Amino acid sequence: MSLVRPLVLGAALGLVSGFVSCGAPAPCTATSCPMGCCSADNQCLPGSATAACGTAGRACAACQSGQVCTLGACGAAATGGGSAGGATGGGSMGGGASGGGSTGGGTAGGTAGGAAGGGSAGGAGSASLVVNEVFATGTATDPDYVELFNVGTAAQDLSGFSLTDTESSDGGPKPREGVVFPAGTTLAPGGFLLVVADRPDAGASTECLGGPATCFTARFGLSQNGETIYVLDAQGMVFRSQAYPAAAAPAGSSYGRFPDGTGAFGTTQKTPGRANAQ
Repeated sequence: MSLVRPLVLGAALGLVSGFVSCGAPAPCTATSCPMGCCSADNQCLPGSATAACGTAGRACAACQSGQVCTLGACGAAATGGGSAGGATGGGSMGGGASGGGSTGGGTAGGTAGGAAGGGSAGGAGSASLVVNEVFATGTATDPDYVELFNVGTAAQDLSGFSLTDTESSDGGPKPREGVVFPAGTTLAPGGFLLVVADRPDAGASTECLGGPATCFTARFGLSQNGETIYVLDAQGMVFRSQAYPAAAAPAGSSYGRFPDGTGAFGTTQKTPGRANAQ
C-alpha cells in the first residue's frame, strides 16, 4: 500500500498539471453560456441567480422574483410552451411577455419594463420606471441628456435613487459622476424626468433645455460609441439599465421609445422632458 499511494498521488498531480497547462478558458459568450450570465471575470454564472453577472453582480441585481438573468439582461422566464430567448404565446426572455405572459407579476397583456393593456412590470397598480429617451450627440451648447418615464399607474418614489453611465473598466455603473435624486423626489404616472448630462455639477436645476421647468444635471457624458445607462436604487443596486448602441442615432436626433414607455427604441426627435416624436 505504501507503493500504491505515491503512484496514485503522482498520477493525480500529473492530471492537475495537465489541466493547468491547457491555457485560459475560452471567452464566455452567448454560445458558450446560452442560459447564464457572462461575469466580468469571464465566468458563465447561473442565469436564475438575482446577483449573477458583472462586478458585484451589478448587471443582474435588478432581477425580481420570477425573472431570470440571461447574458446580463433580466427578463421573464418562458412559460406556456415558450422557449428562452424569444418565446411567444406565453412569455419571453429579456423582452416583453406576450399573449398571457408577464414579468414580475404583470397581468395579461403586460410587457417587461412597460405595461400595456392594463399589465405592469411590477404588478397591477405599480410604478414602472424606464429609460425613455437618450440624446448622445450633443455639444457644449446643446448637451446630452437622458429622459426617464413612469409607464406605471402609481407614483415612483426616487428618493436616494441615482442615474449614471458606464464604468469603462468593467461595464458596470459609474456612480461617482451620476446624480442622486434627493429625498421626496417622485415621478407621477405618465411623468417625465429629465437629466442633463455633461454639466459641471450634479443636482436639481432649472436649465432644462427648453423642456420642463425643473430637471437634474449630472457630470457624466454619453458616448456615441455605445454604453449602458443605469438607474440605481437607494442601496446602489441596479434598478434599471438601458443599452445605448454605437451610432444609435444621427447627429441632432435622439434614441427614444415610440410610443413613450412601451415602444421600441429608434431614431426620434429631440423632445427633452416631453412626449417623444418620430
